[in-house]
Amino acid sequence: MAIDFSTGLITASMGRSKHSKTGRLSSKAGWVGLAKKFCILLMVVVAVRMDIMIKTTYIRDATCIGFCVNELLSILENTSLMGIPYPPAIKKGLNVLQKKAGYMNDNFQENNNDSEDNGHEV
Repeated sequence: MAIDFSTGLITASMGRSKHSKTGRLSSKAGWVGLAKKFCILLMVVVAVRMDIMIKTTYIRDATCIGFCVNELLSILENTSLMGIPYPPAIKKGLNVLQKKAGYMNDNFQENNNDSEDNGHEV
């Protein structure tokens, strides 16, 4: 999570972020990112508690693997926005995954842009 957040900060400092209208650093985008990370940790805690209740480790493992893959994809996206070259196969796979998950990010982006347009950016 720290690597993902750090690569996001570096990408934004380079003016290439997808989470602000200008592509630059945005305190609102940073706080939203930290809130998402906090919620991910809460979901892992809930998964662990559920596994304790049913005496397994499947829910915890699946939750952790899913979020680790999500963090890896985010790191790949951030570093590619920085200009680090990747083989075409990785770029194509990343684009496919982004398009499949893009509907959730588009809704966030629209809401984020609306707030910035109204002068609510900090």
